[in-house]
Amino acid sequence: MTVVNRFVRVLLTAAMMQSCPSSAKINEDFLAAMLSGERRLGHRMVYLPADGFWFKDPRLDAFCPTTDKKVEILLSNYLVKCAEGMGGNVDAKVLIKEHRRPRVLAGIVNRAKTVLEAAPRFFEGASASRRYSHGRLLQPTSSSSPEDFIHGAFVPREGGIVIVSEAYHEFLRYCEMESLARVEFARFKEVAKELVMEKFQLGLRHDIRTPEGRQTHGWKHLCLVPDAPALECDAA
Repeated sequence: MTVVNRFVRVLLTAAMMQSCPSSAKINEDFLAAMLSGERRLGHRMVYLPADGFWFKDPRLDAFCPTTDKKVEILLSNYLVKCAEGMGGNVDAKVLIKEHRRPRVLAGIVNRAKTVLEAAPRFFEGASASRRYSHGRLLQPTSSSSPEDFIHGAFVPREGGIVIVSEAYHEFLRYCEMESLARVEFARFKEVAKELVMEKFQLGLRHDIRTPEGRQTHGWKHLCLVPDAPALECDAA
């Protein structure tokens, strides 16, 4: 049995021992935490709300993105390996059939999103980890991607407006093009509010109206470059 298999067996044994035998339930929190991997073996997995799961690839010494479904497959394989090595200590049918049902796997992976959630600036700073995305090895950034975007894309324009939701959409496109880590809308809005005030002395307004007449949040006398035309603002 390999070191990895022994690690999986030990952890899953503990999970099963913490379970309730009468209801054949498994400890979801334990398994969700187990998906983080064994750092001594070069394994690690984290979750970023805006980007999804990232796993450490020891061969690249970098984090690579993955999907919920692939994490479910990994968990399913862990359960199979556990059943193969447990002998009579557990009911293999429970592991193979009950705990590998799509609903159960999805529930554990969904729980892992909370247990393994990393800080928004996980890939920033001199000591941060590298990323591998879209065939490119990316070094840690010195500043956050929202800051880079706002400094480069927001410019003053008399009578123009920037709507927060539209700016966020352009920010996601920017991250996709530059293979940068994204952040959730709430984090983007928080950073943009502070930087726009600092750079342009303009506060976030709550009385901006879209061309359709919907009231929303944004800034007056700004626009996005290079292809964001100024819009007429109906704010008082």
